[in-house]
Amino acid sequence: MRLRLPPRKKFWEWFTRYAPQEIVASASTLLATYYLKPFFEHDSQLLSNIGASYLITAIDALVYAVYALIREWMRHGRTPIGFIERCGLTLRDIVAEYTVSYYVDTAFTRPFCILLMTRTVSNRFIGVFVGETVASVLFYAMTIPCYELRKKFFGSSVPSLDPTMAPLGQKER
Repeated sequence: MRLRLPPRKKFWEWFTRYAPQEIVASASTLLATYYLKPFFEHDSQLLSNIGASYLITAIDALVYAVYALIREWMRHGRTPIGFIERCGLTLRDIVAEYTVSYYVDTAFTRPFCILLMTRTVSNRFIGVFVGETVASVLFYAMTIPCYELRKKFFGSSVPSLDPTMAPLGQKER
C-alpha cells in the first residue's frame, strides 16, 4: 500500500493560510522569552520554568487567536451579509477549525515542548524556538484535517457575490 500525499496546491494553500499567523505568533513568543528572562535563569527551579512555559504558551495562543479572528472576520467582510451573520460565520469557522487542536496544544503540547527544549538546550532562545517549532508541527497535524473537514461540511463559507443569489437566510424569489 502506497501513501498518497496531497497535491502541491494543497501544501501551498496551507502554507499561505497558516504561515503569516505562525510567524507573528512565534515572534511574540521569542519577544516574551526575552522579557521572561528571569524565570529561565535558574535551571534548578523547575516550577519557575513550568510557569514561564505556560505564560509563553498563553501569549502565543492569544496572538494566534487574535490573528485568526481578524483573518476570518475580514474574509467574511467581502460578502454582502449583515453583522450578525458575519459574526456567526466567523465564530463557526474558528470553532470548527481550531477547537480540538487549540486546547490540546495550549494545555499540553506547547508548554511541554518549550519546557523540554529549554531544559535540554543550553540557550533558552534556541530552546524556545525549537520547542515552538516541534509544538507547531504537532498543532498543524491536528488543525489541517479540521480545516479540510470544515471546508467539506461548510464549504468555503464565503457565499458567492452573485447579485442574483438571495442573501443568507432568505429564499430565492
